[in-house]
Parts: sequence; structure tokens; C-alpha cells
Amino acid sequence: MDIQEIIAQIRPLDQDAMQAARTRQSDLTKPPGSLGRLEELSILVAGITANPQPRLVHKVVLIMAGDHGVVAKEVSAYPLAVTAQMVANFLHGGAAINGLARHVGARVVVVDMGIGNTTPSAAIAAAVTGQVVEEIAGRGTGVDESGLRRKIEAIIAVCLAPTAREYLIAAYTSLERGHHLMMDWLGVRPLLNLQMRLGEGTGAALAMSLIEAACKTLSEMATFSEAGVSERDAA
Repeated sequence: MDIQEIIAQIRPLDQDAMQAARTRQSDLTKPPGSLGRLEELSILVAGITANPQPRLVHKVVLIMAGDHGVVAKEVSAYPLAVTAQMVANFLHGGAAINGLARHVGARVVVVDMGIGNTTPSAAIAAAVTGQVVEEIAGRGTGVDESGLRRKIEAIIAVCLAPTAREYLIAAYTSLERGHHLMMDWLGVRPLLNLQMRLGEGTGAALAMSLIEAACKTLSEMATFSEAGVSERDAA
């Protein structure tokens, strides 16, 4: 299957499932809107899964860990060899993401990509937002001033599948300055702000627990009629 066939499979969110989830949310035993963004998340996941009462059963953190040729231009504080070393660490369960994945009950799956990843990420951000690379490129995991200049000089890229935007849930606000611009362009609001910039999918693992909590409140909380509670009594 080529990339165009994969892109063609990305469908708009299931509006029927979202409406059913929205209706159920309005009938749950709580004041409307009292669970804030958890309510929004549950409705979004209903649309993503086409299930009005979604459940997260098989949680996976997918780590893309490949060699970036741009590292040869000294855009990273770490050498290319670190990619293979960290992949081995992922596979042996010793990285930060392994601990966080165990915490939320998720598997870690590593796909061959790695060191130098913030440079192509910044390239994508520059291409799709129209911002100049100087406003987007950050220091990643500790590159110095000269390395940052080399990084800025190396950036280019393209956007492929606009429909995928509807499926995005931003886990956290990174300290990388281009991340804020990308979140604004995508129209998504990150769930967390923990001053993180490690990568490895660590923010995604933390956000999983919030998304699962949102789904459980939608699916497992009783409605007023199920609980035999009147809305006036609940208020």
C-alpha cells in the first residue's frame, strides 16, 4: 500500500457517534460542563473510534526512531550513534517512556527513526505554517548557539494529509518554541504543561491516562434516568 492509499483511508470524524456521546454527556449525573475538557475529549474519541461510548483497550506508544542524515551537519548535541543506543534502551525497557508506558498500561513499539528529530520536525512546521525557520527552530535536547544556526540552515518539508488534523490530540506544551506555533496552526490545545522536552512519546503516555479517564466518565457514569436521580435534585 502506497502513501496515497493510506491517506485516502483517513475519513472525517463520525458525527453520529459524536452526537450520541454529546447527548449522553448532557444526561450524565453531573452539572453540564462540570468535567470541562474531559467531556470534550470523550466526544472527540467517540468520533475517532465511531463508538458513542469508547473504551481504550489496547494502548500503544509508537516511537519513530530513525537516523536523520541532517545530524551530519552538527544540528544536535548528540552523535548519530545515540539513536541505536537509545533504541536498545527502549527495547530493554530502560528509558523514561518505558516507565511511563508501564504506568498507564501501554505497550511500547519502536519503529526504525532518532537523533536529530527536532530538525525535520521544525522543517515540517515551517512548511505548513509559513513561519520563518528562525522563529521555529529550537535547541532540542541541548544544542549550542552555533549548532542552532546550523539547524536553521538545514530546514525544509511538506504537508500530506489535512484530514488527519481532526484526529489530533495535543498531549503537552513543549519547551521547543516551534511547538507553540504548530499547535496554533493545527488549532489544538495541549492538555498538559509540564516544562518537558524529552520526546520519546513521554507526553503522549501521560495524556493517555487523561483520555482514558474522559472515556470512562462518559461510559461508566450513570445518566439521571439510570440512577433514578432528577436533574433538579442533582443541582
